[in-house]
Amino acid sequence: MEAPLRILVVDDRADVAQPLLDHLSARGHLAAYQASARGALTAITNKRTAGNPFDLVIASFALTDGAGLALAKALRDEKESLAIALYAPFGNLARGDFDEAQRLDCRFLDMPIAMSRVDQLLGEAAAHGKGPGGGSRPPKDQPFFGTGRIVRHGGSTAATEGETSRALKRLPDSSAPGTQPTTTSTFARPDSKPTIPPATISQPGTGSKRWTPPGGSPTLTPTQGTGRHSNQLSTTARIRRGVTGRLVNNDLQRLTDRTEKPHQVTCAACSKEFAVERRAQAFTSICVHCGQLNRIEPG
Repeated sequence: MEAPLRILVVDDRADVAQPLLDHLSARGHLAAYQASARGALTAITNKRTAGNPFDLVIASFALTDGAGLALAKALRDEKESLAIALYAPFGNLARGDFDEAQRLDCRFLDMPIAMSRVDQLLGEAAAHGKGPGGGSRPPKDQPFFGTGRIVRHGGSTAATEGETSRALKRLPDSSAPGTQPTTTSTFARPDSKPTIPPATISQPGTGSKRWTPPGGSPTLTPTQGTGRHSNQLSTTARIRRGVTGRLVNNDLQRLTDRTEKPHQVTCAACSKEFAVERRAQAFTSICVHCGQLNRIEPG
């Protein structure tokens, strides 16, 4: 069994840090807490002087007395080789902060923090600073955990140390966190005129021939018990009825309940007539012959 890691959690919000501390302790690691960057620097220095330095620092990206990024920079300036992870909503990171954190060999934990990702981070931190034989490398030959390039050959996995992995390479500007893709293309303003061709309304006495549905087309009749009479409406639409036999389609029911006849319109695409109801406002309707959407003017 590997020795437990000494981990320092830095966050000025104790309620955010507490679940992380509980998880680390449950995994058998030695977890400590500091509420400020200043206190964290002091605790790290004292641990190093006592001969039992921290193995991993997990800090919030935003702290009251300075950003977690400033804490990471101060640790690197003091030649601290311990692993550093910063957590923040990844999409809110500015491009400059993202690049600087990568330069300082920091890892990221997205918020809300997934404990499975923390376990992966702990596994990488446990291997940080250990050579192939289990011994420690000199500080100058210790790449930050997770920076080895993974090369696959015939299903096997080999790591080439000292080279940046593809997952940690700099992202393109359009895909970096906190940025939006830009374009120089010019888009024409859409025309305010309706793009749906209006259907031609057949007026009485114009000589237009009324369309007769082919044999086998369903004919709508009012259901029994409605207390009113209506004319029959011929249509090729599918009829839906409930368990009582009443029409389910409210639009078709509304057509059959009207006393006046629906007027005929001519499709702008196939030039065939089909029946629609009369409305006070313009609306769109689908031709029963070709399926083309037509704009129906009020009337």
